[in-house]
Amino acid sequence: MKQNIEQKIEASMHSLEGISRAKAPGYLYAKVLSGVYRIGEQTIWERLTGFIARPVVALGCIILVVAINALIIFSGNDTSIKNTTASAEPVDLYAYDIYNAENIEP
Repeated sequence: MKQNIEQKIEASMHSLEGISRAKAPGYLYAKVLSGVYRIGEQTIWERLTGFIARPVVALGCIILVVAINALIIFSGNDTSIKNTTASAEPVDLYAYDIYNAENIEP
């Protein structure tokens, strides 16, 4: 059993022969530095869109718009229905014929 474990350890040590240190691409350092220097150079529009794009702000705006719409819908002012008056006079629809020039009334 102990020999089996030692063989596995030796096999794993031999598998590590020939490995070398990983190398980063040449442009990685330039990209990192450009990202560091760009943080201080943001315009007002970039800052504003960055603030609005936050999930808390976006969700808050959506909730506010839905709440205002619900308030308007459920406030229920029926003044337009109450203030309408019906006319008891009959309307002659044929008197308003645009093709019959004889029935024109001043």
